[in-house]
Amino acid sequence: PCAGRVTQIFPASHAIGIETAEGLELLIHVGIDTVELKGAGFTRAVEAGAAVSAGDLLLEVDLEAVRAAGKSTVTPVIITNMEKVKELTIHPNAALEAGKTTVAAIKLT
Repeated sequence: PCAGRVTQIFPASHAIGIETAEGLELLIHVGIDTVELKGAGFTRAVEAGAAVSAGDLLLEVDLEAVRAAGKSTVTPVIITNMEKVKELTIHPNAALEAGKTTVAAIKLT
């Protein structure tokens, strides 16, 4: 979702942490309770330490396999250090296009 450095990828490959150059920390958690799949249906495209840009492929997910396992594909993107955020503006109706869509504007302290 942004430029930064991959700080971690969870062993089940279902969640990725990214830190921006400004110090904002994001956690992308693909699906709900998908850790229980133990990596099935997930393929990493990057590793911890990699520099990434908005729109880069981070991982591939077999969404049908996730659904067939009874898991939700809702994917929260969580700011894990909100104390650095001065202002957050969400654009909830943005039509998503990788690398081109702004779904939130964030001003840091």
